[in-house]
Amino acid sequence: MKNRLSAVAVLIVAAAMLFAAARAGADEAAGDALMQKKEYKKAAAEYKKVIESKGEKEALVVKLAEAYEAAKWHGMSVQVWERYIELFPNGKVIDRAKKRAAAARRWMGVNFYNLGEDMDKVIHQLKLAVELDPSLLEAYYWLGRVYVEEGMLDEAVSILEKLTSMDPKDKKAAWLLKEAKGMKDVGGNAYVAYREGFNLYEKGMLNEALTKYSKAAELNPDFAAAHVWIARILLETEQYSLSEKSWKRVLELEPDNKRAEWFMKLAAGKAKETGR
Repeated sequence: MKNRLSAVAVLIVAAAMLFAAARAGADEAAGDALMQKKEYKKAAAEYKKVIESKGEKEALVVKLAEAYEAAKWHGMSVQVWERYIELFPNGKVIDRAKKRAAAARRWMGVNFYNLGEDMDKVIHQLKLAVELDPSLLEAYYWLGRVYVEEGMLDEAVSILEKLTSMDPKDKKAAWLLKEAKGMKDVGGNAYVAYREGFNLYEKGMLNEALTKYSKAAELNPDFAAAHVWIARILLETEQYSLSEKSWKRVLELEPDNKRAEWFMKLAAGKAKETGR
């Protein structure tokens, strides 16, 4: 009698296991069907159930990551893709997993930036993105941009030089690298004022440009290029005595500047001639 009961118990357990396995298989198929219907959140829930019952099989982990990604749940998708990378370093889709995880990290970094989150969080996400996918150019650009905005100019120049070497045709990156180098060389605020002065000069707004260049020279008294533009605008606006003085300052900073020497003599002659 006892043996018969034991046999019945074994059969019950076996039947339960078969039922559970069948249910798990059905859930995976249900997840596939939901993906076809573009019901991605429901599909993710189904795949998650299957993983809980059958374990983290490679194909199932990929399906779960893809479902989260399709649902635009980037925070969830990146966790699953990175779990795949951890579990299957030589997996069938390891390269795609790294690229998709990197894309999600980049998205999170930019989203944090747009939401006004702490810049350390933004930088962390973008650094993870370039580590996961060293070919993700947009992540390099955003990282360089954030570094510039945070005044981390050494880091900005380094990352942007790498980006421009990878993509020499990227005009945005080249411009940002120029900005970063300029800020690094003469100081961020001085360079910004200098750039604004140039933009105003190009528009023919000479007085406004002079104000900006003067601000740049005030912020960095050794900023020779700012003094050159001050002297030039003063000469163009016939303020000859002041122009001569500014050209002298340029020569103090750049004694071998023959062009400045010539213009200083021109301004001095005009000042003597006109009394201005």
